[in-house]
Amino acid sequence: MNKPYINIAETVGSPPDRTQVMVKLREMADRILNKTSYKFVNKLNGDIIDYYDALPTDGSTVLHSGFNDWKYWNGVVNLSMLRLSETTGDAKYRDYVIRNYNFAFKHLPFFKALFNKQIENSNFHSFLGSTGLTTLAPWRLPCSR
Repeated sequence: MNKPYINIAETVGSPPDRTQVMVKLREMADRILNKTSYKFVNKLNGDIIDYYDALPTDGSTVLHSGFNDWKYWNGVVNLSMLRLSETTGDAKYRDYVIRNYNFAFKHLPFFKALFNKQIENSNFHSFLGSTGLTTLAPWRLPCSR
């Protein structure tokens, strides 16, 4: 049998203080900002690549930070950053999202090359093809055409 839903505020007597919540949200968001590298890594030797003119499309080069990828959860993070920016008035969270999208679209030809070569588990596969939750998106369903 399922356990009943328990509201943490009910168990401690009061909801958490808004200031404390905002401090924790900023801590989490700032950690994400600090862990997003906007770089690539060579899987074979571990070298960090911060030049992007001629990235090899043999599958040996991947994003250094998962926060730069294009998966469902990345969209959740980006939307959360926008909401945090609106709530706090701190533009760095909005700027993070803009920088992420700029990075993504700047390197889209590289990601397309990996996708077209059918490199397994390549970055941006969710953007370029039907994987994960995007397979259930209305525009992908036969009945929506």
